Amino acid sequence: MNKPTPDGLARGPATRLQPFVTAGDPNISRAFRIAVGDIASNVTPLEGAASLTAAPLSKKRWETLSAKVVEIYGTRDVIPDHPSFLIAGLDYGMYQFDTMMHAWDGASFLATDAVKGALFATLVMSENGHVRSGDFITGFGWTVGAWSYYLHMGDRAFLKVALAATLGAFEHYERVEFDPQLNLFRGPAILCDGISSYPDFWVKGLTGTGHIIKWPDFHPSKKAVVGLGLPMHALSTQCINCQAYLIAARMQRELGLPVDPSLEEKAARLKAAINEHFWREDAGLYRYLVDPFGGSDQQEGFGNAFAILFGIASPEQTKRVLAAMHVTPHGIPINWPAYPRYASPDGMTYGNHNATLWPPVSGVWAQAAAQNGRLDLFALELKPLADRACRDNQFAEVYHPVTGQIYGGIQEGMTGRKGAGMRAFIAARLGGDGEPAPENLSKLFPPVAGKEGINVWQACGRNTFSATAYLRMVLHGLCGIRLDTDGLSFSPSVPKGMSPVAVYDLPYRQAVLEIQIRGEGQTIRKITVNGREHRTIPVSATGRQVIVIEMGS
Repeated sequence: MNKPTPDGLARGPATRLQPFVTAGDPNISRAFRIAVGDIASNVTPLEGAASLTAAPLSKKRWETLSAKVVEIYGTRDVIPDHPSFLIAGLDYGMYQFDTMMHAWDGASFLATDAVKGALFATLVMSENGHVRSGDFITGFGWTVGAWSYYLHMGDRAFLKVALAATLGAFEHYERVEFDPQLNLFRGPAILCDGISSYPDFWVKGLTGTGHIIKWPDFHPSKKAVVGLGLPMHALSTQCINCQAYLIAARMQRELGLPVDPSLEEKAARLKAAINEHFWREDAGLYRYLVDPFGGSDQQEGFGNAFAILFGIASPEQTKRVLAAMHVTPHGIPINWPAYPRYASPDGMTYGNHNATLWPPVSGVWAQAAAQNGRLDLFALELKPLADRACRDNQFAEVYHPVTGQIYGGIQEGMTGRKGAGMRAFIAARLGGDGEPAPENLSKLFPPVAGKEGINVWQACGRNTFSATAYLRMVLHGLCGIRLDTDGLSFSPSVPKGMSPVAVYDLPYRQAVLEIQIRGEGQTIRKITVNGREHRTIPVSATGRQVIVIEMGS
């Protein structure tokens, strides 16, 4: 366990525990073990991170970032002597979006040091020599993940660095991506770098690329004059940014600093702008995009789930969103409906980032449903994802919405991988030396008949954000764990057929938790901690804590 010391640092664990889950449905337990394995296989030391073929972390870059982190905190103790990093999967390195989701989902319960290492490693060095968070498909989301890590570990040294990086992100993106007329931030939707996420307007004129960030290069007369250049405003980005402002204020309070009143004021204005520009009273949900070209009324899985979880949606709006969202046979899609440009006669072809199932979206949507009384919707995400993991013996990147099979979908262009990354990608699938010859590319990204410029895309394996999405469903959904600055509480959601539920050896700060949940539903009859009636675990708890929760009407 990582035990905070008087200086606020979290020391490395003397013993590393691997949590274990049992449930009435054996696939819930088996899938948890698979998730633990996928996550463990994606923890790498610095030497391994430097050798990655996709988004490698060089020793020089790590030393530069470390020096800046040390400068912010004041001593080198904030950086571990032997850093480790949680990477994104078999075919990926480290990225802000993935790292944010890993930390927010609950990977700190399994890979504390590696989560912290990745949070530091994905920071950006600004032109002025300062560190900041934020990137084009994460918005201010790094802050959400960093706060979750802090709530789990109580690492005040880390929190000081996280606050500095967060404020740096605000300064940068308010300057280059904020639209004061709409009170919204420009940029793509969270996770959605693929062009298949976007309506036909955004695809016109693009050739040979599958990535939305290339759009300004093809449309210089339409691009925004500052920043990335994309004149779109996405629901999910506004929601995550709104939450980050509130978290920054909480960070300041937690560190005993004066709270900047403008942070909560900006959050309030952004919340109002979201409800003004995105809420669809006719449909009972939030639209996807606001832009000068007609926008999009698509349903966005992340955006609507964020609006619920972050309190942007009112209780009445929340009920309507939960009732209105389209859910496929295997779960909530990344967005809906499917764009006609990807349709096939049998109705079974979908875009890579359109109408497909991405587990990070499923995890957040499942939690939003569970926390708002929709146990049925929660079960429709938890059970299929567990079954798919057991079938495949892994958590994959993306799935087909109808069959539930691992499915990369189709999309314009091909992968953006180049050089060693492309060679490794090809070699892993076709063998040999991974030569990016035309015949190899045509095997991996075959053109779709009758759809010029559109190719089949690959889904990647052992994706960490898919495994951590399952952690979220089990720990924050099924067990109902709620982390806060004063401790940990519980609000379980147990669907039929899944009781009894138990979690063993779950580390929390200086304590180790054993959670026993008996019965089904969402109504708690009784909670005991070490045999005494109590509903919370304080941050000061030490040693083994046995929590027994009895559910029932």
